[in-house]
Amino acid sequence: MKKFYQSLLALSLMAVFLNAEATKLQKKSAVVEHSIQSGDTLLSLAQQYHSTVLEIKAKNHLEENEILKLERVLKIPTNTYVPKKKKVITLAKNAKSKHSNAKLVVHTIGDGETLFTVAKKYHSTSKEIQKENGLEKDQMLKIGQMIVVPIDIYFPNKKKVMTLAKDAKSKHSNAKLVVHTIGDGETLFTVAKKYHSTSKEIQKENGLEKDQMLNIGQMIVVPINTYFPKKDKVATVTKKTKSKYSNAKLIAHTIGEGETLFTIAKKYHSTSKEIQKENGLEKDQMLNIGQMIVVPMDTYFPTKKEVITLAKNAKSKYSNAKLVTHTIEDGETLFTIARKHHTTMDEVAKENSLKEGEVLKLGRVLIVPTNTYSRINKKSLIVKKSSKSNPKKIKLVKHSIKDGETLFIIARKHHTTIAEIQKENALKKGEVLKLGRILIVPKDTYSPKKIASIKKAKQKPKLKIVKHKIKAGETLFTIARKHKTTISAVRKKNNLKQGAVLKLGYILKVPSNTYKVPKIRIAKKTHTKRKTNNKITKRKTTKRKVTSLAKIDKIIVKKNNIIIHKRKNSYRSRQSKITSIAKKKLGRRYVWGASGTKNTYDCSSFTKYVYRKNGITIPRTSINQSKFGKHIKRNNLKKGDLIFFDTSKRHKGYVNHVGIYLGNGRFIHASSAKKKVVISNLSRFYGKRYRGARRPS
Repeated sequence: MKKFYQSLLALSLMAVFLNAEATKLQKKSAVVEHSIQSGDTLLSLAQQYHSTVLEIKAKNHLEENEILKLERVLKIPTNTYVPKKKKVITLAKNAKSKHSNAKLVVHTIGDGETLFTVAKKYHSTSKEIQKENGLEKDQMLKIGQMIVVPIDIYFPNKKKVMTLAKDAKSKHSNAKLVVHTIGDGETLFTVAKKYHSTSKEIQKENGLEKDQMLNIGQMIVVPINTYFPKKDKVATVTKKTKSKYSNAKLIAHTIGEGETLFTIAKKYHSTSKEIQKENGLEKDQMLNIGQMIVVPMDTYFPTKKEVITLAKNAKSKYSNAKLVTHTIEDGETLFTIARKHHTTMDEVAKENSLKEGEVLKLGRVLIVPTNTYSRINKKSLIVKKSSKSNPKKIKLVKHSIKDGETLFIIARKHHTTIAEIQKENALKKGEVLKLGRILIVPKDTYSPKKIASIKKAKQKPKLKIVKHKIKAGETLFTIARKHKTTISAVRKKNNLKQGAVLKLGYILKVPSNTYKVPKIRIAKKTHTKRKTNNKITKRKTTKRKVTSLAKIDKIIVKKNNIIIHKRKNSYRSRQSKITSIAKKKLGRRYVWGASGTKNTYDCSSFTKYVYRKNGITIPRTSINQSKFGKHIKRNNLKKGDLIFFDTSKRHKGYVNHVGIYLGNGRFIHASSAKKKVVISNLSRFYGKRYRGARRPS
């Protein structure tokens, strides 16, 4: 019995201990019920209760990307996640880096920080921080994230570079080396120019790749005094030797500002080709200021004596004409030279082997055959009838071209056509006629009847098709009237059915200028005389006297009736009437959806009421009113125009409010904010939300 009580006591003590442990666990990780409010997310709830998103999902059986509804109650385990700050700090204090044995510090990521800025702060590198923390390439850092940073493992090795520069020479050229720190705006070219070196040698010395970026503050080793223009060598060559190609005397020339190969060649009586050959220059190669080149001297002069000798002792090979020499002067052309010596341009060009379009240089000496061209006598103007070119035996005459004459004048004079003259003389279209040239002209070959039949045979001109983009408020009638065509022609071209709806932005093909307004002929009534009882009486005519045309709007002529439409009121009077009726409703109560009954309005019913009182019916809603009437620009607003706004909080871009413009930047409207009809200023709030204006008519 005693043993029984002992075992019972032991069981009760164990039950008490287990119950106490269970309550401790419940306190540590209690589950809280949370009603979802606006703006709550799983992440924000997990942060609030020191839990994780996965635990909340598991506890509430939530699916991936499930949307949380307002007022839904979630069960959230609390105090299940705490950042392990102490562990990181302990590691940083007691341990060194496994990779570099460097001292470690703990850094909390701040706003705007990157791996590069953190590495720069602690004299480390981005790669070593990534390695130490197991970060992937381009992994995002979060604000508040704690990372371990190895410190003092990266510095520019200034001392080492300096030692090399002082104690050693270049391995590649045995040149003296200096250390240069890259400054703002510097490039390899500017550094090389500064130290009389080349970009390639600097790249080779520092192991730089082609087009590698230089960083400000970067230190590089530069070989100095390895590049100069070879002045001494050029001077030695020009003093001791002659040209390999022409045995001419050589001289060294330094390129000055504005100089070209042509000006240098002219200066030394040489040619551009010889200078290029001597210096190994390519065609169109750029010359640099200060560049030294070798120039052969006195290799080119005009051979005047030789030409003169030929002209005295020889005759032309082609025409046995006497030859003379002519030196080209300022303003002369082949035509003026040929005219002066009574010859032709073709013969001058042939004698001197001139190419077509070749430029004549001042001072050049030409060989010119003389007296090879003269006008034909009047006796030789009659031409015999030809059988080959003239099968119909048309009479041909010769015509010498005079000053001011054209093919049209010549053709008219001889009763022929331009085409026949061109055909007979093998003239090209647009060819210039020269004074004194003799043309063969067929005579009396033109008849007006023949030309008339040719004109009738010509095809009708093709219709001009214009592309038209449909805008707001346009109809087939307005489009057809704009392009001077008909509605049926537009429909036919675009395969449009009767009553088809035109969509905004749709592009139509419109035939232009196909409709001509028919001329209206008004028959004049003649006064007929009747003889009655030997008395002459006049028939009375029905005439209406129009006292003033100021009030006439339209005159429509329908067969025998004339209908005159008079304007009810002018535009200005309508403006003042609209604004005065609108102002009478100032202070009336605003009710959303009200249509004007019981003197209550919303914005669009207020404008509809005012316009209806002026005999104009407009749509009921503001968005439909914004599409009605003529579109008006903001700087062209006038009294009585409808103006539209977007007063939504998020600026959604559509019209939801309307008012009537009163002038001077003010407008009247039924305001939902002030709950009545008020006058407001178009600047400030409404100016920013302005969406356009319309003028109903």
